[in-house]
Amino acid sequence: MAPQLLRNLYHTVTDKAAYLKGVYDIRKHKFWFIDIPRTSSSSIKVELSHQFGPSYGKTNLLEKKFAQKSAFKDHRTAQEMQQVLGRALWDEIFKFTLVRNPWDRMVSLYAYRRKKGTIPPDLSFRDLVLQFNSPRYMLAHALHARHSYYYPQVDFLQDAQGKMMVDFVGRYENREEDLKVIAERLGCPGLGRLLLQSAKPTKHYATFYDEETREIIRRVYAQDIALFGYEFEA
Repeated sequence: MAPQLLRNLYHTVTDKAAYLKGVYDIRKHKFWFIDIPRTSSSSIKVELSHQFGPSYGKTNLLEKKFAQKSAFKDHRTAQEMQQVLGRALWDEIFKFTLVRNPWDRMVSLYAYRRKKGTIPPDLSFRDLVLQFNSPRYMLAHALHARHSYYYPQVDFLQDAQGKMMVDFVGRYENREEDLKVIAERLGCPGLGRLLLQSAKPTKHYATFYDEETREIIRRVYAQDIALFGYEFEA
């Protein structure tokens, strides 16, 4: 990869040496995992790194002892990784991911950010969701400024024409069975046993919503809901 292009990808690549090692590992093991936030992606990445090396690892973790300096920053989209790896290698490898019900995923994200201390401790879930209607949405220092947290899941997985760029889409709701399929494909028995960065509310996600916030999530994540067939479970 040309140095200028590598510099242009600083949001994705950590440094040149790590990049070269990362590409080598991906070429060797012939797979990549698209880690969508709050789909148990951190646990999966750590497990993959134990068997296939730190190029598959996770950099930013609450459980610091599991964190590794990886070749690529966390939560990169399929389009970004295709650009980094090149079309030929991307087409050669097995790409997979997990998705999650958007209403449930938003509650999990709220609980995680409270646990991590990246939102005000007195901020209600309703107020966090209402920020999607704010004119400051996604601007610096706004509550939703961490863009990749709030991307629709299809934005991680589709190209500019809306074509799916991964080979297997598992579901958080069917995590155990879908990870068995992935584990068999990779030759990685026991994948899915580790559970990190847990921030699971004790109540069902539906109890966090009123009619207005439910419809905001329906609007913001309309593509996820349509493509993956999710519904709000009262």
